[in-house]
Amino acid sequence: MTDIQKLIARAEECHQRIALEYFNHFSGQQDQLNVVSILEEYPELYARETLDGISAAQPAGDTDERLLRFLRADFSGNYVQDQVKGMLEELANAEGSATVSLEGESWPYRAMPVIIANESDYERRGRLEQAYLAVMDGLNPLRRRIFSRLRETMQDIGYENQIAYSEQLMGMRIRPLAEQMRRFLDETDEIFEQRLRHYASIAGLGDRELRSCDLGYILRARQYDGMFASDDMVPALARTLRGMGIDLDSQKNVLIDLEDRPRKSPRAFCVSIRAPQDVRIVLKPHGGQDDFSTLFHEAGHMQFSAHMDPELSVVYRHSGDTSVHESYAFLLQHLVSNPVWWKEIMREDPGDYPAFARFHRLYFLRRYGAKLLYEIEFHEQGGGEELAERYVHHLTRSNVVSYPRERYLADFDRNFYVLQYLQAWIWEVQLRRHLEAEFGENWFSSRRAGDFLRGLWSEGQKYDVWEIAQKLGYAGLDISLIQQEITA
Repeated sequence: MTDIQKLIARAEECHQRIALEYFNHFSGQQDQLNVVSILEEYPELYARETLDGISAAQPAGDTDERLLRFLRADFSGNYVQDQVKGMLEELANAEGSATVSLEGESWPYRAMPVIIANESDYERRGRLEQAYLAVMDGLNPLRRRIFSRLRETMQDIGYENQIAYSEQLMGMRIRPLAEQMRRFLDETDEIFEQRLRHYASIAGLGDRELRSCDLGYILRARQYDGMFASDDMVPALARTLRGMGIDLDSQKNVLIDLEDRPRKSPRAFCVSIRAPQDVRIVLKPHGGQDDFSTLFHEAGHMQFSAHMDPELSVVYRHSGDTSVHESYAFLLQHLVSNPVWWKEIMREDPGDYPAFARFHRLYFLRRYGAKLLYEIEFHEQGGGEELAERYVHHLTRSNVVSYPRERYLADFDRNFYVLQYLQAWIWEVQLRRHLEAEFGENWFSSRRAGDFLRGLWSEGQKYDVWEIAQKLGYAGLDISLIQQEITA
């Protein structure tokens, strides 16, 4: 057990260095990602012998069965990652240095989703997407090698594929949720298509054929820009947190990075260098409601990590069911579309923005439901190039627009993170209902609600969303509540 505690300490040290490296690279402050050289200093964390030892360990002393279960998942993940770390670094650096060119102009590859979403010219938007997809497709051979090696490694440690690995080792409930999402897609097809056409018309696309590149433009929702002043974004967050007893200005353990750097990743993220002492948000603002929504989402991650009990094992602070992390992110994010929040925090009437926000959530829930169904097929069938057509099938069906096959390998988050998002969306509504029942519709203005949340946050990810749901009196996750809410 002493050896296990030493491994945990070494793992925490390694995590801090890797997290800082990711922050520096993806925030655009460092051109190259240099993870491999760091990992080489911690060979025992990624060795097969260590994995076998952890797998055979029995509870003793301060190492109980729950902690061992987390460690088995962590060190299995370490071993798997070690087999592809060089290729992952190669891919990150290739994406970081790649450029997309069109008609004499060039842009960083990672900036393209924002550039395409902000392009108002229909024809040019299509050309921009095609140029972007060409560069994406050029990176697909490397992505195929990564997926192939991941599959081989999982089989090497006793799991048929990613599905078996995730279900048996990490406790994910993949197939039951997939069946719920299949029914959800069937039951929301008609209402989604109606609302998509409505918001496409508002965006000036009523008589145009919709393409995948138009979705970002529609969701950019310029019609609401006047409601979301960039200079009020952080102050609005501070006002919201203050109601729960959190003074953002005096939090020395958090950092919000909003600087616009050319090679900064367009995908916002929160990274815990060392929770709860050092937690950082990275966001590349591009204007409008999406910036507010994204900042509040990442702030949910940030406050969760920043309020974890520092005495809690680092294993429970950085490992476990990330649905828990995401649910708190969505809890704050969805305040931005809450009419009660608008009245109390913004002192304005949100008009029809809450209706648009429901459409926005419906879109993402359908998109991620389709991604889950596709990823199951991908891993069941071995992930060959023929799966590109299955990607097109599932994503075209869910979004009602033709989806390009070039995205079939890039549109992945590792380790079925798609399931974590879906569980978090479902659980967030149940958690919010609990807060409203206990503290009122304006729970975000209640110090008592803040104390309640801080109590949950202090436990980190020691418990999964199913366990937390049961603690609060629910039988489990119930998709019917979010379905009722977003289709109202």
